[in-house]
Amino acid sequence: LCVERGLTAREGEVATLVALGVSRAGLAASLGVSENSVKVYVRGLLRNLGVPSVEAAGRLVLEEVVRTRAQRTGLAARRT
Repeated sequence: LCVERGLTAREGEVATLVALGVSRAGLAASLGVSENSVKVYVRGLLRNLGVPSVEAAGRLVLEEVVRTRAQRTGLAARRT
């Protein structure tokens, strides 16, 4: 997801934590940065993913993880 969407490494970390439902304060603590820095990372994440909200970003990341795992395990082919 990171490479396809042009995310920075930090935005990729934020995307993972957002998908897990971590709060803004939790993101700051996990990443060891200020909440203002988190705001910047989240803005970049939303822009690069083309979504309007953190919730939408979380859903998109989870959907991508599920799709990728299904493809790797062959479940996508069995779906039909």
